[in-house]
Amino acid sequence: ITVMLGGWRKPARPAVRLVHQADSQRLLLARNAQLEP
Repeated sequence: ITVMLGGWRKPARPAVRLVHQADSQRLLLARNAQLEP
């Protein structure tokens, strides 16, 4: 996994970061949905 990810030192971090990006996009979509009628 570390070889595939390349520059990452800790193998656990990329997955957490991907999940964090997904959650942030989900929050942005929800926020946009609330702003638009």
